[in-house]
Amino acid sequence: MTLYVVGQGSYCETAGDELPPLKQLVRESIGVDVRRVGRFIQLALIGAGRAAGELPRETALYLSSGRGDMGAMVGVLEAICAEGRSPRPLNFINTVSNAACFYVAQALGIEAASAFIGSRYFALENALASAALDMRYHGVSSALVGVVDMVVEPAGEHAERLGLAPGSELAEASHWLHLVREPGAKEVQGAIEDVYDFPDAQSLEAWLARQDLGDAVLGAGQFLGDEAGRWCEQLGLAAWSVPPSGYFDSWSGRLFCDFLSRGSGRLLYLNRDPLGRHCAVLLRR
Repeated sequence: MTLYVVGQGSYCETAGDELPPLKQLVRESIGVDVRRVGRFIQLALIGAGRAAGELPRETALYLSSGRGDMGAMVGVLEAICAEGRSPRPLNFINTVSNAACFYVAQALGIEAASAFIGSRYFALENALASAALDMRYHGVSSALVGVVDMVVEPAGEHAERLGLAPGSELAEASHWLHLVREPGAKEVQGAIEDVYDFPDAQSLEAWLARQDLGDAVLGAGQFLGDEAGRWCEQLGLAAWSVPPSGYFDSWSGRLFCDFLSRGSGRLLYLNRDPLGRHCAVLLRR
């Protein structure tokens, strides 16, 4: 089932020694001030607000992340384990990352179902698959789908927490797409033709052999590794190059929004996890 992209919103900034304040960007994105929310929720509001435009009230919300609201989780664990005190109530509540869905829905005036989807390797991909299923079988006609990754200061500790080498450059990101089944009079910015999951490389290869990819470029997920070059050579496709940034888990969001902004034709996006499972997304602009 083809899902039409009628809005997109992005925030992606390299994290230096000190993280920049976000309140002004939140106000610019959603038109109001939001008090007493953490950085993860602020990032979600910035990206979602930039993608929203005029959302139908029945728009369903799908928020994903590689690791969720780590700021709230680290704050709670430090309070309990390091300081021996009870955590702040709002920090404790926000460890359930679906809390960010409430703030996004409230700010944008949408009232349909919402879901938070956490996945280290396929965060946005799984959110898109969930939205596609609901739009195909459960009557959802409009979906706001996003992925958020944050940095918890100090950056050196955060890099260690992510399993990265000392001194690794980090980034924060929030990427969102507004998808509809029928665009009507809305301007179409692109289309997701489908999202696929495969248990192994052999299943992916069999599927690729049946595709007509003549006008496509290959978008490599950050966990695809050495397979990216092999697929480019085997399929005869050029690689889509995205401007570099610091590390964050959900590179797919940056890649999709970048292609929708300046690409043409089709993007074949491939990614894998350490167990050899693969996913593919076909995106058209």
